[in-house]
Amino acid sequence: MEMNLYLLLALVAALLVIGCLSAKLYRVRVQLSLIKDALTDIKNGNPNRRVLARESDLTKQICYDINEIAMSSQSRLIRQKQAELAYKRLMTSLSHDVKTPLASLVGYLEAVENKMVTGDEQAAYIRVAAEKAHHLKDFVTALFEWVKLDAGEQIFHFEL
Repeated sequence: MEMNLYLLLALVAALLVIGCLSAKLYRVRVQLSLIKDALTDIKNGNPNRRVLARESDLTKQICYDINEIAMSSQSRLIRQKQAELAYKRLMTSLSHDVKTPLASLVGYLEAVENKMVTGDEQAAYIRVAAEKAHHLKDFVTALFEWVKLDAGEQIFHFEL
């Protein structure tokens, strides 16, 4: 009879341990399911998604790491969009900076070509056209040097 009591106590203790472990396993499975859903959401383009972790959860560090990756990804995306916007503004500005002197240069040359000016005035138009062409050439050269520097293809050397 005493043996049966010990066996019964051992069985109850084993059932309690199994019950506690099952509850813990259930909580971990629920948390892993939430993590999986969050990862799917982040993968599908929602960088604002975060995973909440319980203080005593076994998956707490995984949740923190996923949130850190999501925040880092979101920061990179914001910086990329800002860079794209700055690039578009730069291209618009450069387009204007090239088109204006080029249109002026073409105007002077067409006036000379169509014999709208003669003599000293023609020589002055040609001189102005040459100056504008050199200015445009210098601008384009500086632009390409800047692009090479920005791309890391060229190293800037300071000169005094």
